Amino acid sequence: MIKDENGKNIGMSSLVDDGSEVYGARYSSIYRFNSNKYEWKRISPEVPGSSVQSIDVHNDKLYITTYNHGMFQIPVKQETR
Repeated sequence: MIKDENGKNIGMSSLVDDGSEVYGARYSSIYRFNSNKYEWKRISPEVPGSSVQSIDVHNDKLYITTYNHGMFQIPVKQETR
């Protein structure tokens, strides 16, 4: 099992990669995988009152669809460099 930055075991419900980074969704948060530390790091605030349905990455943006609050995006270029 892969752990988060706090040492807690964590499993992802959705995964996507952009060729160099791997992103995962778990409940209402988005994570990026750190292959050097072999851990997930949360890169977005929690989506209040909603669960992430799916994620996709395109042109340095992570697109997130939720069950109750539609779709939104966050930049990932600054997160990965």
